[in-house]
Amino acid sequence: MLVYVQCLLGALVAGNQAGLVDNDWPLMNGRVFPSDYWIGGVGQSLLHSQAAVQFNHRLMGYTVAILALGLAVAAWRALVKPGGRLAVASLVDGSFREWRAALAEAGVTDPRPRFPSLETLRGWFPGAVVETLTLTDRHKTALAFARNAKAAGIDAGFGRALDAGVMRRALRAFEAGGA
Repeated sequence: MLVYVQCLLGALVAGNQAGLVDNDWPLMNGRVFPSDYWIGGVGQSLLHSQAAVQFNHRLMGYTVAILALGLAVAAWRALVKPGGRLAVASLVDGSFREWRAALAEAGVTDPRPRFPSLETLRGWFPGAVVETLTLTDRHKTALAFARNAKAAGIDAGFGRALDAGVMRRALRAFEAGGA
């Protein structure tokens, strides 16, 4: 129901062209509460004041987001029995070490994304037991690695387009390292 109300408020924003005013975020024109919220009576302000319409839409958006997050956390916690464990998988610093080394040898500086260190991960979940498991996947060729990575949705350049020459050099270096 709240999402429906948020959609209606979004229609008011569009209909009043309220998205054209106070478009800094999270503040509205440098203020927490817009100075031009009230333009007359309550109905006039709530339905036709661009600032009021946009502010109300933002407030409902925050409310929906907080409630959705709370619901997600509650559902997540319900999955774990008291004393039980919840397993979460994440890549950490050192993931794709061989491919990163091949990229560096091909001249790519600072390949991205950067993954958090194990200590950083432990800091995100204080009191949690953080265990590591190293998974190794060998490929017959560097090109097979690149194709498998692409099929899994992993960009070979980690978010950067690699030109053909750099990609060929990285694949040769990767293959020389044992693919």
